[in-house]
Amino acid sequence: MQDLSTTPGGLRLSEIVPQGRWHGGKEVRVSSCCMQPEQCQPGDMFVARDDDELQTQESISMALDRGATSILSERIFPNSVPQFIVRDVREAFGKVCHALSGNPCQAMRTIGITGSFGKSVTQQLLLGIFAEAKVHTSSMHATGPAPTTRSPRTLDIQPSPAAIASWLAKSRNHGATHALLEASSRSLATRQFSGMSLDAAIITNIRRKHIEWHGSLANYHHAKARILQYLKPGGFAVMNADDPASRALLAKLDMPVLTFGLKNPAELSATLVERHRSEQTFLLDAGDESIAIRTRIIGDAHIYNCLAAAGVALTLGFDPSQIVRGIESIKSIRTKLQRIECGQEFGTFIDASYSPEALGNALKTLQEVTEGRLRVVLGVDHRVSGEARARTGQLLERFTDESVLTSSRFDRKMALNSAHEILDGFDRPSQGHLMPDRAKAICWALSQAEPGDIVLLAGGRPSPGPDQVQLSDEDIARYWIQHADDIGHCPWNPA
Repeated sequence: MQDLSTTPGGLRLSEIVPQGRWHGGKEVRVSSCCMQPEQCQPGDMFVARDDDELQTQESISMALDRGATSILSERIFPNSVPQFIVRDVREAFGKVCHALSGNPCQAMRTIGITGSFGKSVTQQLLLGIFAEAKVHTSSMHATGPAPTTRSPRTLDIQPSPAAIASWLAKSRNHGATHALLEASSRSLATRQFSGMSLDAAIITNIRRKHIEWHGSLANYHHAKARILQYLKPGGFAVMNADDPASRALLAKLDMPVLTFGLKNPAELSATLVERHRSEQTFLLDAGDESIAIRTRIIGDAHIYNCLAAAGVALTLGFDPSQIVRGIESIKSIRTKLQRIECGQEFGTFIDASYSPEALGNALKTLQEVTEGRLRVVLGVDHRVSGEARARTGQLLERFTDESVLTSSRFDRKMALNSAHEILDGFDRPSQGHLMPDRAKAICWALSQAEPGDIVLLAGGRPSPGPDQVQLSDEDIARYWIQHADDIGHCPWNPA
């Protein structure tokens, strides 16, 4: 982060991080800071992460050689330049980054969204509501900032305090009054949101995910809860009253919280009126007021996301009619029970689910609206454990009439072993089929569908097409449906 200070002569760190102390000289005003030694420029403050003593000292030497004039760290190093010592260097770095950017959060309404499932969808719904209200909004996906648009584009970067602060400042300077930020458990655990200040924090749910990276379920829960530390004075949380881990966290909180749910008592609830293959209608209940909402996206999971988005919008003072129109304006979300309509007489859905919980939610929803048979083409995923794969097999046998397992882009032998672990969950393994070529499996499942049936394409990754062009499940499904009368020319015809 270079030369972003809005204060002539630089900033006083003792005012930004009062708990810190200077060592090795008088206080130095800071105009720029950098965490990567190879990127340091003359006059920078170098941020020393104390991961490894030898490696850290080598990084400091490189930074000083490149012109760094001070150090931010958690301990004193044997160097002659002034050092500002803090308790948590990552938290301090975030505060410095935002201060150097002019603290853009103070000039905007900022909403952070985290959770095991539903972050992206909830963000899309809020973007729809804000667009209906003509609110200039910027959004950041869990992997990085996105342009000001109703469909956030994922950038292939991991957010950092410097990147987030810079993006917020640019958004503010371009007239954005609201900012939506997705926060993954990893970004929260590594303090990438340090320095942020939020008007609202949404926790959609806290389930069992990413345990290998976090080391324990308790660490994962702690990472998710960290988003609440970034609330502004007077800020509020929006939490799921039906989620056990969220309820346990609620009991420990001393802050304004709006709860939502379908089963347990909550400030914001919903009653399903009707659900069909192409849409669902529910009543959103807020106190004495009920609002009818009709969505083209179906399932209880989507209702939960609608409640979370509506809870933030209502608390921020948006009109109920804007909330309804905004939610209803989101007709489809890619790979989230995405419906493919090409005039066929059977339903075709695409869902990126690979975990047993998310897949189970999709299967329950589709079984409810299926008039005929439910077939699933499931990509075997290396990210789930053997126990979870067996659970997946149980779900497939319980909710589907026929299942086809396909390999991923990873090692075929690994995929075959994983597929057999899924089949181990079946009491009747003959109900499950193994067809490694995903494109052929999709075409086979579609060819078996009759009027009233539903085909779910789940957990897919791009498949090689003609000339090795990577094709999505949607590409393949649309091609097959549109050329069903001339199936002999389909390049993935399994016959």
